[in-house]
Amino acid sequence: MFDESTGICMVKAGNAVTITPTVTDAIDPVYTWKHEGEIVSTELIYTYQSRQDRTGSFIHHFRVDASNGSVQDSVRIDVVEKTPPVISFPVPEEGIIIISGERYLVEPNVKFAEGATYEWVQNKEVVGTEENYWFERVDVGFHTLILTVTNEDGKTSETLQLEVIEHPGLTVSFEQEVYTVPIGRSLLLTPLITYSTGDTSFEWLVEDLNQLLGAESEFLFTPAEEGHYRITVKATEGKDITEASVIVHCTAAEGTYRRPVKSNSSQYSTVVYEFLPAPGQFVNEAFTGTTMEEVCPKVQARLDKMGYVSLGAFGGYIIVGFDHSIANVEGEYDFAVYGNAFSGSSEPGIVWVMQDENGNGLPDDTWYELKGSETDKPKTIRNYAVTYYKPAGIQMSVQWRDNQGQSGKVNYFGSFHPAPYYYPNWVSTQSYTLRGDTSGI
Repeated sequence: MFDESTGICMVKAGNAVTITPTVTDAIDPVYTWKHEGEIVSTELIYTYQSRQDRTGSFIHHFRVDASNGSVQDSVRIDVVEKTPPVISFPVPEEGIIIISGERYLVEPNVKFAEGATYEWVQNKEVVGTEENYWFERVDVGFHTLILTVTNEDGKTSETLQLEVIEHPGLTVSFEQEVYTVPIGRSLLLTPLITYSTGDTSFEWLVEDLNQLLGAESEFLFTPAEEGHYRITVKATEGKDITEASVIVHCTAAEGTYRRPVKSNSSQYSTVVYEFLPAPGQFVNEAFTGTTMEEVCPKVQARLDKMGYVSLGAFGGYIIVGFDHSIANVEGEYDFAVYGNAFSGSSEPGIVWVMQDENGNGLPDDTWYELKGSETDKPKTIRNYAVTYYKPAGIQMSVQWRDNQGQSGKVNYFGSFHPAPYYYPNWVSTQSYTLRGDTSGI
């Protein structure tokens, strides 16, 4: 009787749907539509007007009484929520800061964007109608953009504030505030340099020593005795002069805090100190938690069962510890890291190691990167960084920006992994940055 092969019609809340059954060979027919026992129409063609505030499945019965017989059938009308656009902007914790005169590509993350139109407004003037918008201003201060996205179910507007500043000049910093090195060993200090034109000179000074100890961008420091050293690097570029300091703790000789292998020692890692994956489709599937302290024991429990954990996209990491010290035997494999490589697919990673140089049992000493297959390749980028931005709603892709001027998304694959978020549940901030090396972008 109905054309719909499934016997189901779908309509969005507040909209109407018209149902036209096919009736043949009926003599003097009388039509009756019933819903929940009440007659709602006596016409052949029935228009159902859904309510704005009511969703669900509603069965309607259609009956034909004719001189030559009677017949009836049913149709299910599914009323679903409307889906106006959801807009998410990639905004770092410090806000969007742009140098005067530079162009900045504003890329919104919009859910339910199929067939949508875009309108960008600044100072009450429409400045763009494309999905993305190139922002460029020379006047220093705060500027406001309003984006309105409209689809067949409605429209949504979001406001974005951007700050335009003068060129900040050269900056220098260290990734850590404190480094450790055992007596008899050397430590290579490499500061992070930003807003540099490339013509930068350096001076390295150790507190209480009145002499220049280095003039390169890196400094190999070999302490003469145990203790704390304050080391300062001064960077100069034209009229820009800036400096940064770091504390180096020279500990007892290597091996002082060595933990020998015992009869009950495990050949596997026994504790997870930190677990911070990049966003990804598997990130929130294996376990739940709202803080890293809550998640780490669950990750260790999974590793204890020889299970894998996902590190997500670029930069995700896990820090594990052992119940004994691992010997560095020349020419031998000291330990193994297992991955899920298979034919046609491999997921390379970077491995860092740390000795418990200060003997406190915590991963708060100096990390050393193991040389990998791509370390010395021309396209390898050192100190590469990616910032990920929490989406405004569920089941949305996660946007990212890197420190090379690139941007993109960790796409949402709901048909394969329908987790509400690919952004880690235990990251409470609206964005976070992960660093490492990459073999090219």
